Parts: sequence; structure tokens; C-alpha cells
Amino acid sequence: KTDIWNQLGITGPNVRCRAFDASANGIAKGEGCGVVLLKPLHNAISDGDHIYGILEATTANQDGHSNGITAPHPGAQADMLHQAWKLANITPHNLEYFEAHGTGTELGDPIEISGITNAYKIFGITFDSGSEGKIPIGSVKANIGHLADGGAGIVALIKTLLCMQNNKIPPVVNFAKPNPHINWETAPVYVNTSPIEWKPHDDKSSRFASISAFGLLGTNVHAVVKEYIPQAKPDPKLQLLLSKCDETQMLAMAAKTKQSLIALATKMEEYFKISCDRTYVLLKNVCYTMNTGRELLSFCHRAIVYANTWDGMIISLEQLLKNLRKDDLNEDPEQIEQATGYATSYTVLHRFSNDPKLFDDHTRRITAAFLEGKAV
Repeated sequence: KTDIWNQLGITGPNVRCRAFDASANGIAKGEGCGVVLLKPLHNAISDGDHIYGILEATTANQDGHSNGITAPHPGAQADMLHQAWKLANITPHNLEYFEAHGTGTELGDPIEISGITNAYKIFGITFDSGSEGKIPIGSVKANIGHLADGGAGIVALIKTLLCMQNNKIPPVVNFAKPNPHINWETAPVYVNTSPIEWKPHDDKSSRFASISAFGLLGTNVHAVVKEYIPQAKPDPKLQLLLSKCDETQMLAMAAKTKQSLIALATKMEEYFKISCDRTYVLLKNVCYTMNTGRELLSFCHRAIVYANTWDGMIISLEQLLKNLRKDDLNEDPEQIEQATGYATSYTVLHRFSNDPKLFDDHTRRITAAFLEGKAV
């Protein structure tokens, strides 16, 4: 009774988000957040960052006077889309996917599709039932609910970037019958009910996608995302970084209990195994983030692994987990056990112990200091 969403009649108990469906009867609230790192493109290239996509344009406007707090304004939405596509220097013909606000409300979904249709018309593009060139439209809210307290837009952006990265557009769930209040014949979009291959262009041109997010009080926001195509010739700073691709990388882990340490190492092993990007640059970035972005000093169960390749790190983590799970840790010659004032700590040398280039005295000192509970 005290929830504003219930009071406004846009959600209720046992509601599923059914974006664009005939049975759509309100939003299903979800909980969560999303984080992306924004960086000027030239800086990201020179720093060797993994670039998921380019924010080619962003726009925002306000509905102004409308039929009510729960009634979006299709004219304002169309103006916003028109402005965003102009800023991105594209026409709707360049778009290949549309991630909609798509809350699954009886009123909101038809108005959003109407706004998209009107925006296409501004560019002189119209459709009928037999037209080709329509693009798929989706809504991540059908999967995870509406992160209505501030996270909905960023999650939509993350989903779209992942679609580009994995070259696939997932189907819209909870969709069985098209909403009859939407004119699907003239709409420039359609709802895909099965996965779609979204392959990069043969001519190396970028793919584009549009993303919309709307606020309860009439704020409309839109982003145009452009696929990043790596340069044929690396930036000089990146070339310098790549020239040091044989340097050993250290991955430090710490936890309150041995079981927690095993769980953390298992998560890291799974991450390294499923990752599509296995470059040395990413290996270095992951190790740096783990070594500096997590609290290590407060925990007495510690482990440290080394590798200079992505696959080498997988082998190191596998060996670490094998040793951590053994009853008798002294059975393995590559295992170092150090009884310190803390708990027993572990490290895997990954065959570097006899190679001074990969495991020198400096690295040994760092290892010893970390396993003795010191900051490194």
C-alpha cells in the first residue's frame, strides 16, 4: 500500500514483465546495479584497454505536458530519437538493434513503439506489412525486471554491448502474443522470439544500436552505441606495452578462511576459462585490478599465482586448487608452504622456479612478503 508503483497502478503482486505482449499488465521490479567505465576513445586505445563499444551520441529531453504521470509522450520521444541519430551522424537505416525501455505496461509499450515509428518518419522512412529492413527490438526488463530506482538504463547499455561482443541478439522472454494496441505493420521494429546471429560486417564497417530509458516523471534519455573496430596499426604506446608481453604477472588472493580462499580461486579459474578475450593486455589488467582493488591485508589465508600467458594462468590456478584441496600439501614439489604468524599460505610457481627471467629474486621477495602478511 505504501509503494508508489502500486499506488500508480503500474505494478502489482505476482507480475511478470511481458514487454510488447498482449498480456502485459505492469512492471515487475528488480534489484541491482550496473557499472561501466567511460573513457575518451583515444586514451582507451593508447592504454590498450578492452573497448566494448563507443557511445556515439547521447540525448535527453522531457515530456512536458502529457496525459498524466504514467502516460509518456510519443512526440517528445520521437524528437529525442531524431536528435540522437543526427548527433551520431546516422539515419535509422544504420541501426541493426533497438534496446527499448520496454516496461511491459499496457499504455507505455504502444506509446514507445509509436515514438520510434514517428522518429523514422522524420527521416522519411515508412513501413508496411510487407516491408523489409525492420530491426529487432528487445527489453532486458523481461529478463531481470525493472531496476526502476536508477539502474535500468545502465543495464540496457550493458546488455547491448554484450550483444555486440557475442554477435548475438537474444530472444525476448515472456512474449507469446503481440500487443494488439501496437501497429506492428507500420512499426520499423519487430520482437524476435529466437536468437539472432548479429555478425560483424564483412566490409569492417561498424554496427549501430539504439538504447532508450525513460524516467517516471517524464525524462527521456537515449544513447547510440557504435561498434569499435580495432585499428589496423596499434598505437605506439600500445606497441610498447605489447613488446613486454613476456613479463610475469602476479595474481594475489586473500580470504578469511581456507574454504573462502578455495571459492575465490575457483571463481578466478572459471573466469579465465570462459573469457573470450585472452590477450596479455587483459591478463595484466585483471591481475592489477585483483592486486590493488581488493582488500588483502585483513585476511590471513593467502595465495599467489604467477603466469605470463592467459593459458598459463589457468594452469597455475588449476594447480593451486589441486594443492589447496590436498590433505597433505607437502606431496607436491611446486607447492610452497609457509607457516607464518598468520595462517598457512600458498603459492604456485607454475614451473618458473628454474627460470630466472620469469621468476627472479625480486619476484621471490614479493612472494615471501605477501605470504608473511605484509603489504606489497
